[in-house]
Amino acid sequence: MPTRRWSRIQQVLRRLTFARVPHRDVVIYDAFSERHLYPLLDMSRVAVLDVEFHKVNAWVLLYSFRFGRPNARTYLFAFLAIRSPKVVITTCDNSINFYTIKDKFPHIVTIAVQNGRRNTFGPRRDSSFQFNLAHLDRRPKVDSYFTFGTTEHLQFKPLIDGRFIAHGNLKNNYLAHVKASQSCGRRVMSYISSFPNLKSGIPTSVDS
Repeated sequence: MPTRRWSRIQQVLRRLTFARVPHRDVVIYDAFSERHLYPLLDMSRVAVLDVEFHKVNAWVLLYSFRFGRPNARTYLFAFLAIRSPKVVITTCDNSINFYTIKDKFPHIVTIAVQNGRRNTFGPRRDSSFQFNLAHLDRRPKVDSYFTFGTTEHLQFKPLIDGRFIAHGNLKNNYLAHVKASQSCGRRVMSYISSFPNLKSGIPTSVDS
């Protein structure tokens, strides 16, 4: 057991950085979201929180003790307290910790952008997004939740306080502002970026 504990301590030490943590107007929650959002944002005013913790900032880690025992959630709160952003935005809309931000920092605008199918299945029993939302200590909150369509409004309105906006797929909508140089009058075939496996749910259910 001591050997395993020392191994974990060594892993943390290898990931530690001591870089400054300057204020930023916008925080992108999760590095995965950066690739979807960087075309839309002035990245000089943006900080990215890597929730996979490939790097751990020592100053943020120390500050996290103000919010309780160090873990992913208290590190998030410390990161936001130091960065003092006006907006936190994510495309990892099924991350539970994201929906705890608004209760702790009511002045920060939180925005979730749907990035995939949100069903009731999870990798482990009782690990679905809906189950975890329903079992948070406080009711989940978000200022705006941009969804693929109105189905998610029906699916999550009982679980999340916030404004739901049927927006479509962000990646597909990148091309919405592009106009053809001339109208050709021909029919056009369009492709969607993903398609659900209907066999994983009841075909007539909200999930499918």
